[in-house]
Amino acid sequence: MGLTQSALGGLLHMPFQSVQKYECAENRISAARLFALAKALEVPVQYFFEGLGDARVSTARTETMLDPNEAEELLTAYAALRPTSRQRLLELVKAL
Repeated sequence: MGLTQSALGGLLHMPFQSVQKYECAENRISAARLFALAKALEVPVQYFFEGLGDARVSTARTETMLDPNEAEELLTAYAALRPTSRQRLLELVKAL
């Protein structure tokens, strides 16, 4: 939308570093923060979910491929990685 992280941080009353962590998925965004973000950007909350219809199909397919406990453990470990490590891991898995 053409805003800098600093400008968006100002709209949300938070430092740009916090916005940066949300943007690079280092931190999860709460429903309350998502609502505030939608309000600040003057868009409906649904704006952030456009195009996810296909993702739900992908998630359903993934659930049949993995044991639920194993999937949760894998996602927890993946979420704990730094963004650069996540990218490297993804590249490794694709190569395998």
